Amino acid sequence: MSKGLIIVIGIILFLGGWVLIDFGESVDNTSQTTMSSDEIDSKIKDTTWNWISFSDPKEGEVGVEDPENYTILLNSDGTMNIRADCNQANTTYELDNGNISIGLMAQTLAFCPHGSLSDQFLIYLSQARIYFLEGENLYFDLEFDSGAMKFE
Repeated sequence: MSKGLIIVIGIILFLGGWVLIDFGESVDNTSQTTMSSDEIDSKIKDTTWNWISFSDPKEGEVGVEDPENYTILLNSDGTMNIRADCNQANTTYELDNGNISIGLMAQTLAFCPHGSLSDQFLIYLSQARIYFLEGENLYFDLEFDSGAMKFE
């Protein structure tokens, strides 16, 4: 071992701290671009989004068995069409710089088969407060950090 390396190791041991030495190449992240709120808004509108999972702080991420039965369509005019398994709902929504507010829903009240997530889906939607895109997925964070809905 060289004398210089021994001195460096000795200093590290003497200080009792952790030192992170990165021998890799530096990466220039300045070329990455982020979308503006308006760009995100235009990307999520007029697209049918399938609910694929729910992340609960206690239970973790739980997948939705039939995502095509739980959909939202954010229309450009501020209305939202919702399919909640065997029920349909309509409402209004507002987007404001990453915040979403969803109005009262007019919905059918069909009795869905056992195992349906219709009621939970509609409740979660009514609790959505924040929206964002990550990759090709849309997320709604619910009030009080009570969970997150993931759509594709």
